[in-house]
Order: sequence, then structure tokens, then C-alpha cells
Amino acid sequence: MPMTNTSLAARHSGRRPHDRARATIAALLLCMLVGGAGACSPDSLLGDKPLPPDVPDPTQTHTAAGAVAAYHGALVALRYAFAGRGESFVPVSGLLTDELRYGDLGQLGAVDSPMLVDSRFMPEDPGVTSDSLTPFPITTVYGLLHKARGQAEEARGALLTYATDSSPALVGHLDTIEGYADVFLADLFCSGVPLSTLDYNGDFTYAAGSSTEEVYEHALALFDSALTLSSDSEAVMNLARLGKGRVLLDLGRYAEAAQAVADVPDDFRYAFEYDATDADQGVSNDFSNRSFVYSDMRRAAGGGFPLTMADTEGVNGLPYVSGGDPRTSWVVVDTNRYGHPRWRPEGLLEDGSGSVVLASGIEARLIQAEAALQAGGADWLA
Repeated sequence: MPMTNTSLAARHSGRRPHDRARATIAALLLCMLVGGAGACSPDSLLGDKPLPPDVPDPTQTHTAAGAVAAYHGALVALRYAFAGRGESFVPVSGLLTDELRYGDLGQLGAVDSPMLVDSRFMPEDPGVTSDSLTPFPITTVYGLLHKARGQAEEARGALLTYATDSSPALVGHLDTIEGYADVFLADLFCSGVPLSTLDYNGDFTYAAGSSTEEVYEHALALFDSALTLSSDSEAVMNLARLGKGRVLLDLGRYAEAAQAVADVPDDFRYAFEYDATDADQGVSNDFSNRSFVYSDMRRAAGGGFPLTMADTEGVNGLPYVSGGDPRTSWVVVDTNRYGHPRWRPEGLLEDGSGSVVLASGIEARLIQAEAALQAGGADWLA
């Protein structure tokens, strides 16, 4: 069933699963049997032993400041899943739809995972490629998007528990983060994506696979929740409006999509910034003239590969390079080791730094144009 606003409110309550309560009772009963009622308590189960590695200290995280830090961590998670590496949403979707190509094409006798994605060849065992150091990009982006969903849910629970005086728009922003992760999962993967949830201070609630339409409807409920919560932040409101318009377009509800984005100004821009100094941080690095230098190092770290724009690839690929469209203007970066040119979108900086736009006023106008085109007539051109 698609999630309604009522069920979203229930999720915002930060409930604790019964399993956790039963585990605590069992631990206390064990203490009583071994050493009597006063032998131990929930606070003394660990004694003076240090926390295990990578487990955050609750005295530091279960605070208002810790909740806000978790909020920022969720933004970073989507930033990384969107365009933060070679196996993020932007390059993987670009390879699949002939907007991009793997920049090292031309080598004979060796096939690594980005080339498999580019050629639409998906092996039964995604771990089996000639480049055994590289995780298969499809499985990697799937995990990154679900991680962004989970971190948004965790941060939402922390804000509602420890930072009740903070702006409701922070929770609304987290709703948009999870909503966009849902949209990307529905855009990129076939029907059957499980929308399991992370219950704050609890455990996972596992879900069966949802149809593509159900995933979009789940995202739609999140964007509606964000619009309800974020009236004091025009930026979050515009981001949620664009997310809602995109989902309605995906669902074929064109007139509603146009209405959803009507108030987004032309100059609105929500972008993630990436740093050129970190070879594994932004997809811009994959277009830079340093990408071949970094490629072996990044593969060893589990991500990244050289990219180029595609041009009339396959039977029906669009002329992104040769068409002269100002929206796809480009510069030549270099030639790969086999003499083929590599093109970089002109909007990305030469050193690999800069921003990648998640949503913008231009997208709002394009959604309205699509709705006008579907309605018939020539209004779409304006």
C-alpha cells in the first residue's frame, strides 16, 4: 500500500519495536538469576568496557546537537548517492540511457564493470568481472540510495526526539531527501524495490517489494509531508515542489505536475557541491583530465572511472555532442589511451570540482512544457 500522510505521522513518532523491549527484559532476568536482583541493571550491562568500534557514544549523539549532526549526515548521504562517485545515480543512469559513455572504451580483451553497464550486459553474478576490485555499479548505487533513505529516517527520529525546538523544515528537508532517494530507485530499477524502514532507536521493519508506481506514490507522500512542514523555508518548499512535480510526471499526471511546480522561480537552484581534492568525492572528477590517473586508485577504493559524453550512441542515441544544443555544450578534455576523444559537459569545471544540480527552476519550466505538450497545441514552446 502507498504510504499516506497519516502513516508518515506514525513514523515520525519514533516508536520502539517490541523486540528491543523483550531483549532488555531477557537481559535483566539473566542478571537476576545469576547474581540476584541487584547484580546488574540496564546501565551496567557493559560495565566499564569501551564501546565497540564504529558505535557512536549515545551521550554525544542523543542530544539536540547530535540530532542536527545526523540531519547533516543524511544530506551528505544523498549527495554521495546522487553524484558522488562513479557508481552513483548520475553516472550509472547516464551510462544506461546513452547520455554518457565509459571513457576508456577501445581496449580489446578486457571488460570491467562500467563497460558492462554501458553495454547493458548484467551478469548473473554481479561480483564476477575481469576488474575484480570494482563493485558492480548497479548494486553499489542501489545500496547508496537505500543508505540515504535509512539515514534520513534515523535523522528524522533524532530531531523529533532530541531537537524539538528546531525548525520543522529540517524534518521536511529530510522528507525530501528520502523522497528523492525513492524517485531515483523507481527511475533506475525494475518493479519490486523493497521500501524497508529504519525505526529510530529500534530496528528495521522489512517490507516486501513495491511496484514502481507504489515507490513513486511513497515518494509523493514524503514530498507532501515536506510541503506541510516547511512553510518557514522557501528553499525546502521549492525542492519539495520539484520532487512532487517530477513524481507526478512519472505517473503521467501531467496537469497536476505543472501545477505542483508553478510557484518555483526560474532562478531556483538546489545543487550539491563537490571537492576536486578528493578523488573519490564527486562525479566531476570522472570527466576531468585527471580521471585516468585516479582510475586505478579509485577502483582499489571501490569507486570511480573515466567518463565521456555520448553522441548518437546505438540506434536511437541523441546527438549530445554534435547536435549544437546549448544545454549540452561541451569541451574536449583529452583523448583516451586508444585515441578516442573524451567530452566534458561545459558546466563542470576542469579540475573536477564544482556543483551538480539536483533540482532547478529550469526543470520546473520543462515540467510545465511537457504538460502543455501533452495537452496539445503550441503553448509548450513558450
